[in-house]
Amino acid sequence: MSRPHVQRLASMTDTQIKEVADLCDRAYGGDVCMEALVGGNWSIQNEFIQAMTRATLLDGEVFVVQGDGGQIASVAFWFPPGHGLFSKRDQRALGFYDFFQSLSPEAQSWWQKDYPERMAKMKRDYWSSDEVNRLWWCANLATDPRAQRQGFATALIDAKYQEAALQDEILGLAAAPEKNVRFYLGAGFREKGGGEFTSPTGGSFHLRMFLKE
Repeated sequence: MSRPHVQRLASMTDTQIKEVADLCDRAYGGDVCMEALVGGNWSIQNEFIQAMTRATLLDGEVFVVQGDGGQIASVAFWFPPGHGLFSKRDQRALGFYDFFQSLSPEAQSWWQKDYPERMAKMKRDYWSSDEVNRLWWCANLATDPRAQRQGFATALIDAKYQEAALQDEILGLAAAPEKNVRFYLGAGFREKGGGEFTSPTGGSFHLRMFLKE
């Protein structure tokens, strides 16, 4: 089997952005983190992913692998040191504000207070200032279930890791589902730490942070 061909897309058509959102719809079904992010309203997940994609095109990097039919089959969103998803008004104006208005009041409150405060605390607790200054953060990594087990996600990680290593930079991400945790450990990441997050849908989930250096 030939090695997957990774591309960085500096720009994307509306059709490509929709392809990414659709594959993420299929990939994230039942994911506890995504359920919290959309406030339990799966019907707005596609809108959320499209907003993420546009924000990443503005301030980060979108890496993809295409399937045999030419459609995007696997995608990774990377943000360089000093940048983050929806961290700027310009990013949020590319769809996040509209998505936010579709959330329930409980989910809006979670996005404004609980989620950012918990993430900030975990980063303070588990990441040194030196690591933060060298950290490429993966805000999204997903493969269409119909194209899994072909090494696409691994290729996306390896492509960014090779670039980062040349600049003495590192990779980081967060995950909750146990199958994702196993995958990242197998891909050369090590766990930095984790913590409990409440969910606007009720209950809680355990989110873990990972580093590859």
